[in-house]
Order: sequence, then C-alpha cells, then structure tokens
Amino acid sequence: MMPPPGGNGSPRARGGGARRCGYNARMPSVASAWARFDTLAHFSAEQFVSLASCASQLRFDAGAAIVRESEHSCDVYLVERGTVRLERDSPYGSFRFATLRQCEMFGEASFLDQEPRSLAVTAEGIVDLWVLPAED
Repeated sequence: MMPPPGGNGSPRARGGGARRCGYNARMPSVASAWARFDTLAHFSAEQFVSLASCASQLRFDAGAAIVRESEHSCDVYLVERGTVRLERDSPYGSFRFATLRQCEMFGEASFLDQEPRSLAVTAEGIVDLWVLPAED
C-alpha cells in the first residue's frame, strides 16, 4: 500500500487496503481539482475550501474492499483516479451494478438516509479517493 501523492500515509482506522492522508495545506489546489466533478460544479470557491478542509485522501490496492454491503457507514467518496466496481450479492452470485471512474461519486445514499450500505465497492486497480466523513 502506498499513500496518495502528497500524503503522510498514516493507516486508515478501519484497516484493510487503504491509507489515509492528513490535512492538505494546499486547499486551493484541492478545490480546483474538485471543480472537475460534475456533482460539485455548482459549489463556490469558498464552499470547495470548506469542504476540502473536512476531507481526506485514501489509496486502495487492487481488489481491496472499500465499502462492504450492509456495512453501517455513511461517508461519501469521490474517485480521483482509478476504477471501482459496485456490486451486490444475490442467490445467483455477485451482480455488478456499475463501474465508476475518475470524477464520479459513491456513498451518497447512505450519507443521506443513514441506512446500511446497499452495495459493496471494490477497487479494480490502484484507486485514489477523496472521502468526506459523515461526521466531523
């Protein structure tokens, strides 16, 4: 496992295939990077800086479980680099719902409704994510 570029590489508290980076002193560059996300396009520069101050970067190795189905967590994730697979177990095996790439978001449903995760999310290669914690 390697930390994302510019990070300090402290391990993710929940463990398993990810590393969390601390506060990024370069908030204006983070804000400009996030401006590429269509979901966040309506945010002002001040809102980006405020949001960025709450976020952390994570890097996952290929095959790492990012989110597990039925897990009680409410963080929102933004894909900075790489590809993630969203899937659900069924009586017939694993069913793939979607593949997300750079500048796409996942986890917003659990963030909004505070319900357990409805899908599992797995890294398809090395993946760099921004995580916005539900509580901070």
